[in-house]
Amino acid sequence: MSEDWKPVKGYEGLYEVSDTGRVRSLPRTIIRKNGRPIHFPAKEMSERMTRGGYIQVKLSKGGKSSTRFVHRLVADAFISNPRKLPQVNHKNEVKTDNRAVNLEWCDNAYNHNYGTINERTSATRARMGDSRIIVHAESNGVKIYRTAKAASDDTGVSLYHIFNACYSEDPEWNFLDTAIYKAVSAWT
Repeated sequence: MSEDWKPVKGYEGLYEVSDTGRVRSLPRTIIRKNGRPIHFPAKEMSERMTRGGYIQVKLSKGGKSSTRFVHRLVADAFISNPRKLPQVNHKNEVKTDNRAVNLEWCDNAYNHNYGTINERTSATRARMGDSRIIVHAESNGVKIYRTAKAASDDTGVSLYHIFNACYSEDPEWNFLDTAIYKAVSAWT
């Protein structure tokens, strides 16, 4: 299977992007201020991964450089967008798979709710204690708060300190499992 290359929009004659998600510079000659030419060979652009897991490349034009998402470059070059949709979705949910066949234009709602995002978010919330019921051990007993904000308002302790204490398993502050809370509430 051959790799197709097209010019990067806005950087025609300088860079090309392939349908497999690679970006390369084109060979060029620049004349220096002193009149001497400097030759730049074609090369594949080095990639950088963002904290969010997307691949970026740095492109330069007219002495100014900018960082661009590779999936955006591929979509602009290879996927028509007659409805002028603003976002690009990775169909297989792998942010580093920037092949044109894996990308599609979409709106924010579609992109946000695509695939397994809701299941993954629910699993994370379940693991992190979605309800965030807080238990505060005091010298005269235990006090239960429905939210960390309520605990903060009542005790004057910052939300940051409460969450840090809960996550570090400080004996003074802890999350209470929702099921236990409901069971205890039923007794009272």
